[in-house]
Amino acid sequence: MTHELAVAVQALAAELGEDATSGLPSTVAEVVAVAEQTEGVRLGELLAALAPEPRALEAALAEILRAASELHAGQDQAGPETGEP
Repeated sequence: MTHELAVAVQALAAELGEDATSGLPSTVAEVVAVAEQTEGVRLGELLAALAPEPRALEAALAEILRAASELHAGQDQAGPETGEP
C-alpha cells in the first residue's frame, strides 16, 4: 500500500509539472466532486465509511499534496529529465 501511495504522489507531482494552473482539487470535497462525475463512483460514501472524521481526511489530503509539491520542486531543482543515463 505504501508503494501505491508513492506511485500516486509521483503521478500527482508529474501533473503539477505539466500545468501548475490546471486547477487540481485541493480539498476533499473538490476531490469527491471530481471523482463522482464518473458514473457509479461514490467516493464520498467510501471516505465517510473509512474515516468518519472530516478533519482527518483533510489532513491526509494536505499531506499528499505537500509531498507531491515537494517532489515536484525537487524535480525542478534536478533539471529536466533527458531520458539519458
